[in-house]
Amino acid sequence: MGILKSKVDVIIPVCHGDKKLFKLLECLAMQTVLPEKVVLLNVETGWKEDSCEELQKQIYKYFGKYKLFGKKLPLSLDIVPVKEKNFDEGAIRNAGAKRTSSPFLLFMKQNAIPADTKLIEELLWSMESGAGVSWARHVTGPTAGVLKTYVNLYDYPSKSYLRTKEDISKYGIRAYRISNACAMYRRDVFETQGGFADKIIAGEGNLFGAGLLREGGKISYCADAKVYYSENSNWMAQFRRKFDEGVSHAENSGVFKIGSEEKAGYKYGVAVLSYLVNQKYYMEIADFVGENLFKAAGYFLGRNHKFLKKDWILKLTNNHAYWRK
Repeated sequence: MGILKSKVDVIIPVCHGDKKLFKLLECLAMQTVLPEKVVLLNVETGWKEDSCEELQKQIYKYFGKYKLFGKKLPLSLDIVPVKEKNFDEGAIRNAGAKRTSSPFLLFMKQNAIPADTKLIEELLWSMESGAGVSWARHVTGPTAGVLKTYVNLYDYPSKSYLRTKEDISKYGIRAYRISNACAMYRRDVFETQGGFADKIIAGEGNLFGAGLLREGGKISYCADAKVYYSENSNWMAQFRRKFDEGVSHAENSGVFKIGSEEKAGYKYGVAVLSYLVNQKYYMEIADFVGENLFKAAGYFLGRNHKFLKKDWILKLTNNHAYWRK
């Protein structure tokens, strides 16, 4: 039970406070292991509704409206302003980590909702394996269709696993996969590795994981720690995310070798298509093929972004602030 007494700080980048963020805070306040502090890195766009003052007001309005936890929210909130022009996937999280002192850091996204009250507890238990990082399973809701449910199960299996340096040759890029939608880091490991890259458009967790494994560390995937989380499934949104991922891989090519993502994508595609054909889900096959053509095109263009004009890049990217620095 010793590790469950450890202190945990939660760090969440916020872009436009919404009901999912408020629900996330509600779920954090109901955990069997309560966070010591919750740092909200609020990206301010210049509009009043995106200010820290407005976010704080909306949070307390939400909890007051539903009469949750009486008159006092059982979370210590630290709402920090971040200028939109300074937003960066790595730097913003590093800034949040510097405002904390607990031995464990839990990075989350504002739309990752804990599936139960034991999220933090399960992540802490998984740390007893000696892992430097443990990340949670993403699960779909009851309204998810056949395709989304199977793809999610392929990416986030129901069985936990531990990855080490020896697994890189077998699993390639997937060996050091870490999703910061919900991932817990040991502070000493995080600081020894130098935190996240300060300038990175996407994949800051994977880049950290690659360095960790190569230094002899371990990454735990904890299937018992679950969050409801899914990205926008719109094809163009998928294209933009893959474009940014391709840019990240091109700019960190020493880690993300050409061919590693393509090989993982091919294996994934074959597995999903085989399932859909065997189950005779023919309509879903068309949807899957179309979506993945968009993703492949986005990734290819991102990998080769140096050949594109900046005005085209700004039309293709999901992160405009990255290109305006």
